[in-house]
Amino acid sequence: MCCCFSFSLSAQNVLAPAEQISAIAQQQKSITIQQQSIERHREVVHKQTVLQSAAFDRQARSFELAANVIGAPPSGCAAVSPLLLDRAVQEAATSYNVAPILINAVIQQESGGYPCAVSEKGAMGLMQLMPATAAELGATEPFNVDQNVSAGTRLLAELMQRYSGDLNRVLGAYNAGPAAVDRFGGPPAFPETVNYIRSVLGQINSYTGPKLFDSPIR
Repeated sequence: MCCCFSFSLSAQNVLAPAEQISAIAQQQKSITIQQQSIERHREVVHKQTVLQSAAFDRQARSFELAANVIGAPPSGCAAVSPLLLDRAVQEAATSYNVAPILINAVIQQESGGYPCAVSEKGAMGLMQLMPATAAELGATEPFNVDQNVSAGTRLLAELMQRYSGDLNRVLGAYNAGPAAVDRFGGPPAFPETVNYIRSVLGQINSYTGPKLFDSPIR
């Protein structure tokens, strides 16, 4: 009797084939969920690493480019946070249909990423707006990152439309003014303007990130 009773208990613990299949399926589902969680964690860590690396690179470029900015950034002025800058650039790019890489290249050339940079001529902020231009474009606080980037991008968009997307003339006008471009029939041959255009286009041409727009840079 004892042996039979023991056998009966063991038989009760054996899963039916359908139950075994269901249990295996649940285990596989659990493993899949765990694997997906691990992959998501890896992606987060990778993105954080990329962002940190980009921040260090951008900071290094900012200090390097700051030496070439007309009028060094005021003492105590820190370079703009990469995340803050990226957000402002993306919003302005969407609002005015201007490629983010063009906006970033102009910012780096104009101010090296310092939001409180002031030139000897009085141009202000990340995209170095003259007081009258800033006021005309609605930047009541030209040292505000969002306002400055928005106004500078709006100016780029207007120049793009005026010069049918010709980046040489657009950048020449951004640096020397539309009057000079119109007078010379193209970018003026001022050394500063020539170097400015070459530097900005060099940054754009060296860009190796994801494709930004289906159409050419506008």
